[in-house]
Amino acid sequence: MRLVLRPRLPALWRACATGLMVGAVLGSLHRWLRGEPFLWPEATLMMAVTGGLVLVTYALMPARADENGVEAFDPIGRRRHLPWAGITSVELRPWWAMWGAQALCFGTADGRRRWLPRDTRGLDGLHALVLRAAGPQHPLTRALEPPLHRL
Repeated sequence: MRLVLRPRLPALWRACATGLMVGAVLGSLHRWLRGEPFLWPEATLMMAVTGGLVLVTYALMPARADENGVEAFDPIGRRRHLPWAGITSVELRPWWAMWGAQALCFGTADGRRRWLPRDTRGLDGLHALVLRAAGPQHPLTRALEPPLHRL
């Protein structure tokens, strides 16, 4: 059984809109510092671009999990396979890639970190899968115990 874990759309919207707005304001500020007039970013264009980014991210970047492990995200947002045995700890932390939104941070045996957004749909299915595949003492099983995956 392969489980597809997609982020909730409001969380993606929040991350994309914030990032795009910060970039647009910094770009306008840079133009102003070069002596050009300061112009606020065009809101309609920003909303259209943000909507496109949200839908593309939602469609093309889901995490996946199966009996062998989970595909979690590395610090720059690339999906990487992580076997269940490779997860040594799980913490709930702010994730810079989602503008400080909470994420499950997986500590690995090699010292690297992998991330799964807290605002992911299907955490109850992930909990059942990890419980079945890795057992009740696995760090992710314990981290996903209710009520976390029901929120």
